[in-house]
Amino acid sequence: MTSASVSDGNLGNVMYVGDSITHGVNSGSWRWAMHKIFADNGISYTEKGIMTGNYSGGVAAGTSYGGRIFQNLHSSAASARAYEIAGRANSSSYGRFDGSNIKNWLGLSTEKTQGGTYTGQTFTGADTPDTFFLLAGTNDLLSDNNNSTLHLRLDGVTYLLLSDMDSIVSSIRTANSHASILVMTIPCWTQHSNGNLAETHQAVATYNESLKEWGAENAANGVKVIDINAGIIDVASSTPFYGVRSMFHNPTADGLHPNAQGDLLMAGNLAKGMGYAGRSAGQERKAAHELGVNFGQTPSITQQTLTAKGFTANNVTISNNTINFNKSGSSTLTYNWGASQGQDKGYTVDFTLRLGNGATGGWDTTNNFSLNLGNGTLNINEAYIQWGSTILYSKDMSANADSIRVAYVAGDNAHGLNAGYYIWLGDVLIGEAQTAAGGSSSGLTFSYSGTLDAILSNLALDGSLSYAPSTSGITGPEALYLANGGASSALKPGMIEWTTGAAATAVATAGANATYNARNGTNSNIASITGTGSTKFIYANNGAYGSADSRQDLWVTLGEGVSSDNGWIGGHTSGDLYGDIHLRLAEGAIGKSTVFGTVNGGTVHGDIYLEFSSSTGTYDTSFTNRKADRTSVAGAYATAVNGDITMVFNDGVFSHRIFGGLYTGNKTISGSTSLYINGGTFMNEIYAGNKTDGTISQGTSLTVTGTDAILGKADGDNWTWTLLCGGNKASGTINGGTAITLKDIAATTGDGSEHKFDKYAGTIDGKGGGTVNGEKKLVFDHYTTSFLGTLQNFD
Repeated sequence: MTSASVSDGNLGNVMYVGDSITHGVNSGSWRWAMHKIFADNGISYTEKGIMTGNYSGGVAAGTSYGGRIFQNLHSSAASARAYEIAGRANSSSYGRFDGSNIKNWLGLSTEKTQGGTYTGQTFTGADTPDTFFLLAGTNDLLSDNNNSTLHLRLDGVTYLLLSDMDSIVSSIRTANSHASILVMTIPCWTQHSNGNLAETHQAVATYNESLKEWGAENAANGVKVIDINAGIIDVASSTPFYGVRSMFHNPTADGLHPNAQGDLLMAGNLAKGMGYAGRSAGQERKAAHELGVNFGQTPSITQQTLTAKGFTANNVTISNNTINFNKSGSSTLTYNWGASQGQDKGYTVDFTLRLGNGATGGWDTTNNFSLNLGNGTLNINEAYIQWGSTILYSKDMSANADSIRVAYVAGDNAHGLNAGYYIWLGDVLIGEAQTAAGGSSSGLTFSYSGTLDAILSNLALDGSLSYAPSTSGITGPEALYLANGGASSALKPGMIEWTTGAAATAVATAGANATYNARNGTNSNIASITGTGSTKFIYANNGAYGSADSRQDLWVTLGEGVSSDNGWIGGHTSGDLYGDIHLRLAEGAIGKSTVFGTVNGGTVHGDIYLEFSSSTGTYDTSFTNRKADRTSVAGAYATAVNGDITMVFNDGVFSHRIFGGLYTGNKTISGSTSLYINGGTFMNEIYAGNKTDGTISQGTSLTVTGTDAILGKADGDNWTWTLLCGGNKASGTINGGTAITLKDIAATTGDGSEHKFDKYAGTIDGKGGGTVNGEKKLVFDHYTTSFLGTLQNFD
């Protein structure tokens, strides 16, 4: 038998048990929405049940999404009561399910509830369900007797209903002692046919709290109760536990049955409660900081920063990493990515918004903060996230800390993915294929005309591709569904999409040992250097380049056959450099000496990205031959950096120390330093911070992923262990804390040896280490080997 597991993505045989909400009224039901979550994430399962199809309408059995067939099998029926499922009683002479109950379906009894022999389908042996989804009790609470008196009868009703739930669990455990039983809370609703009082809505909310307590008491029996109401409850309603009317089929008469939007949120909440990732809509998952334009990590956003990034701001206040739309009249922020983008592969916008003061002074649901994409508009007020006027999610937006992502997805008709706008709140998909007139938006405008505070932060966007949010949820081992036959990204952790544009290719002549100016007075840009010769230096420019109003990025690739005798230097300049620096050592490049991101400059006003992806690269230290100072890679040499430094190590041999920050010079890195180790051999100490002096303003991180990296070296029968440090070697200051993450590391390294790390340290005792202001973290993320090291100076 199999049980529901977030570790292997296999739910085994699945049985959905419940009433008409599970059966499905006029839509695919939340089961169809769950099927798409499973397909997006490679979660395997096999439907089992005595019923096929929906009560009315819905998705036909055999419909495919993402290459996965939806069989539409379940054990639920319209108007079913929990006591009918349990087999305690029927509500009519024969009851739903032709008088049968869960004991009959699981082969535990052949006698139906009110007599007679059950001859229907049973699920035993290899067909025994491993995972049960149970949603029952709505009819017990609202359809037996007058629901206007429910609050007066609640104690007795709750006792009987939970006793029936006990009986259902007992039957399941008898059939499969390892089964996982996922019980959903009763959904909120709008109005019911025999009348409603506020007291009735409150009574069902109170029952849900009793159900959660019951779930905790039955955890040892494989029970987990998951609240599926987030976003569906109307936070601005004066009636407690009242549903958002636009999320139900017939909200003024029989508002018990969610429509497709309600189903979408129920399924998203259920998946989140199970520990699974949310929907990806067939898109690659990508974190906001990896997208094309981002200033969320900049220490101090200014009007100049926005202009340099290509934004036009009007009537907004900018301070402390946020943009406040709090001016009376009209406040706007506009960005244009050009008509050549956003056509075929979609586009992505990601941001965090806090708006208003909640219920203080009454809910303001008329003044909208808007994201206009030319052919579609997302409107947000204090209580609702809307597409146009349709409510997608209800939440007190003054307390919102989740990112909001809007992506135009081109669609994948062959696999059942409709084109349109997809909207996520955090990891939960809250808007699916919202319609718009094509995907031809050439930019965006944020606007707000109200008088309450509207605070925008962590803004990132990409005008050329659509992405789903990254997630901490665990997905299954099967291939994820990616739209249009796409393959999983070849990008490893920390890597970026590489852009070279139309710049020329330089050829390194044999024996030349040449110095290259990546950009000179004619504004040319070296895209790549190849050949049999060698490089001495690579300069960004011989003097200052660009200005705050005229930034241009540098993209340089060292290709096959190129070696360096005296250091690859991606940003050498005697003055300030305005723009980002990107230096990639591609497969075949031959390394011989120290690599710096920038050397002896004024200030680099931009980010620095260094990538090592050459198996022939050997990074020694001809630049710093003194034993005490030997270094293979460092982020900056005596240069201030007004941005982030990112290093990605995929391959190569690194003989000496690595520093994510400053090698020397009491300078400031105003952003963060991030080191990603995905592969390669490392024979010395690795520091995310500085060698000496200087300040890193936004924290440091060191992430080791997978088992391809070899940390340490063999010396006969002895093994020299590698020191990993999130902080500094000797001095300097880190503000914002430091973190080391060990992710997806199994029992051996790439060469079959055990992982052996000397220390994980925020700072190193006895070696100075400077100061770390902020939390010092060590994170084990799917680390399944033994720990062969010591911990030092972590919080």
